[in-house]
Amino acid sequence: MLQRYRGLAEVSRDPGRSLLGLVTCATGQLTLLRERTQKEKVGEMSDSALRERILESILVVLPMVLSLDTDAAAGLSESTRLMDDLGMTSAVTMELILELEDALEIQIDIEEMEPADAASISALADFAVGHLVVLD
Repeated sequence: MLQRYRGLAEVSRDPGRSLLGLVTCATGQLTLLRERTQKEKVGEMSDSALRERILESILVVLPMVLSLDTDAAAGLSESTRLMDDLGMTSAVTMELILELEDALEIQIDIEEMEPADAASISALADFAVGHLVVLD
C-alpha cells in the first residue's frame, strides 16, 4: 500500500525538478484520493479501508505541511514518529489534521486527542478512523 504513494517522493529526485513540481504532483494525488473517498462514501467504508485511505493521505499531505524535501518524504512510513523524528509541534499536528480533513472532505473530532494519538503516522491514522464524524 505504501509503495503506491512513494511515487510522490520519487517525482522530484531529478535535480531539475522543483518544489513546485512536487506540490503539483501532491495536489494531483490529493484530488485522486478525494475522488475515491467521495465515490466510496466514508460512512460506508470499513475501518481498515478508511484507515488505508487516511494513511495514504497523510503520506501525501505531510510533506507539503512540513515542506519536506523529496529524500525526507521518501523516508516516511507508518512508524515515523511525528514529534520525535520530524520535530512536529502540536500546532503543526493540528494543521496536518485540518489539511487531511480538507483533502478528504471529512471531519475528525479532536476533543479527546492525547499526545500518544499523534506519536506516529500510524497512531494518527488510527485516531482519525476512531474519531471520524460522519456528516449526513
